[in-house]
Amino acid sequence: MPNQITLRTFAYRHEAEPLRAFLDASGIETFVTSDDEGAWNPALSLVRGVCLTVWEHEAARAEELLTAAERKTNGSA
Repeated sequence: MPNQITLRTFAYRHEAEPLRAFLDASGIETFVTSDDEGAWNPALSLVRGVCLTVWEHEAARAEELLTAAERKTNGSA
């Protein structure tokens, strides 16, 4: 069974969702996970984090895409 790899960890879900959408649009299946007691206690994500994960076999490609996008955003392309 394939494993999931955490690419980035965030304090808030809304920080992870745009990257999830970007990777999904690039053909990489992604997941945003948070242990916030089923959304009953969203403050737990501040302590435990919100994780952006991908399947292990797609992690290298996903990391390349995120790094390139971050460089472009920061103006250091």
